[in-house]
Order: sequence, then structure tokens, then C-alpha cells
Amino acid sequence: MKTDFLYQAKYGLFIHWTSFSLNKSDKEEMSSDFEKRFESYKRAVEEFDVATFVEQVKETGAGFVIMTLNHADFVLPFPLKEMDELLPKRKIKRDLLQEIIEGMNENNIKFIAYFNGDGFADKEWQELTGFYSDPKGHAEYCYKITKAISDKYGKGISGWWIDGCYLIEYNNRSGERYDYRRYKKCLLSGNEDAIVAFNLNGTEEWKFETEEGVSDYQAGELVYLDRYPAGRFSGEAKSQWFSCCYMDDNWVHSSPGKVVSRFSDEEVIDYIKKVNEKGGTFAYNCALYRNGHFPKAEIIQLNKIKEALKWQRIIEQRAHKMSRVQDMAKGLSP
Repeated sequence: MKTDFLYQAKYGLFIHWTSFSLNKSDKEEMSSDFEKRFESYKRAVEEFDVATFVEQVKETGAGFVIMTLNHADFVLPFPLKEMDELLPKRKIKRDLLQEIIEGMNENNIKFIAYFNGDGFADKEWQELTGFYSDPKGHAEYCYKITKAISDKYGKGISGWWIDGCYLIEYNNRSGERYDYRRYKKCLLSGNEDAIVAFNLNGTEEWKFETEEGVSDYQAGELVYLDRYPAGRFSGEAKSQWFSCCYMDDNWVHSSPGKVVSRFSDEEVIDYIKKVNEKGGTFAYNCALYRNGHFPKAEIIQLNKIKEALKWQRIIEQRAHKMSRVQDMAKGLSP
């Protein structure tokens, strides 16, 4: 089954790294002027420390990483012909995504791409694509861009987490703009084995009304650690149950100041164990610094989670082995 790797991993990371991301030393939020913000973003792409980033991800014990290709601004950390044709002033030279994918592959960590077609802080993108005036026309741009990305990176992208597909009205966004089956076909163009989740309800009430097969796993966006699976396939429309929640002040480290986890080690570990017991998978969101390094507070908590889950797996493996031995003994008894 396509979602087996997600189910077997049980735990991974969700990383929001965007044009608004700050470094530890920054004293002010990113500029509200797009041109200045984009210049900063271009430098960040060039200066991103892939080696340290990959090593730190590896040390967390995460089985997969979901990482933003874009977020509030419609900018991409890699060169793409289709993007350059639409917005020629936004060209990027370094293929940061390819380097990250290669680093993850070397460590047997699956890479899942986050994509958001909204560009909700990007007026130029929204006007160009008719985000408000022509929702279905805007969707065409999303299909084209994601297909091009899928074709370029192929099996390097093991999955997709697509944001902004809301079935509810939210910030003037409507779920009616997308043809989800067509969208999914574009996402799978380069790798038909990739898994897909459409964020249909955001942090609102999770509605289980969508057609089976639209999402392979539930987007599962949380504000608090307060929702649990009824079973492995108890996600939207019988999809793999999945949840994700942010560790510190928000999904993106866009406000200067010290990073401190919102949850205690015990709270997070207990939540992950309960989700896993019912067949669900969880991703903890880390607000990465602009240079590609994790804040110290995140590293400390992630290491504690890793140790707790490691012992949990050892206990489960021993219990499974003992069960098999008992079954064999029963079979040999007269």
C-alpha cells in the first residue's frame, strides 16, 4: 500500500522554511516589501546549510520530512522553466530542493513536498493568476507548476501535502476552485507511487465528506494535540490517519525572539504514542532558521522524543517476538 512508509515511520517532521523565516540573530520581522523580502530569500537559498540540516534531521530519528516549497510568497528554492516564464524576475540559480532530496535519500528519509498555490502575501502572483477573479483559471497555474515540479524531481518526491484546498470559506479562499482528481494526476506525473494529501479543512472541524481516493492520507492540521484516530484508515474518506502540529510560536519562525516549545516533552511523547497505538502517524512542525539550522530548543525536545519512541519500538518488537514464540509453542503442543 502506498501509505505504508508513512504508517511504518509513525513519526516525522514538518518544516516551514519560507521567505518570512528569520535567523536566530534577527531582531525584526521580515520586510513587508516583497522586493526586499525576495532579495533576502535569494541569499537564504544560496546560504542554506544543507549538510547541517540533513544531519540534524537524521539525528531526530524522523522517518520522513514534509517541507515547504513555497508558502506566503509564491517563490521556489530551485530553478524551474515554467516558473521563470511566468515570473522572470524571480529566477533562482541554486537547486536547493535537489540537494535536500539527495541528502534525505542518502539517509533513507522520505521527502514530502508542501505546496500552496495561494501566495496569500503575494499580490503580484494573485493578480497574475486571477486568484480572486478567476478561481478555476488560477487552479490551472497550480496544475501546470506542480506537474512541472513532479516531472523534474520524479521519485525524489515521495509525497505531497497541498495547502489551501479548503472546503470552507476562509480568508476568501474556496475549495471549489480545484478539480482534485485532476490536481492529483499532475502531482503524480513524475512518480505515480507518491502519496497525496489535500488540506481540505485546515484547523477547523475535520469533515469526512470527501470522495474516497482524493487524499491518500489526511492533512491533519492541528493547533493543539487534541485529536486522535479511531484506526489506521480513519482519516478523511478512509485515508491513512495523520496529524501535524507546530512546536513553537507558529508554523514559521517569523517573529524574532527565543524559540520555546509550547508543549512539554511528556505531552508530545504521550500524544505520539497514543496516535501510533491506533495506527496513526504524526509530524511535528519545526520552524527552521533561515540558514537551515534547527533552534536549540527544538533539537533538545526532538532528541527526547527520539529516545522515548526508540524504547517504545523495542518494547513492541519484543512483545511481537514473544507472541510469535507462544503461537509456535501452541502449534507444537499435543
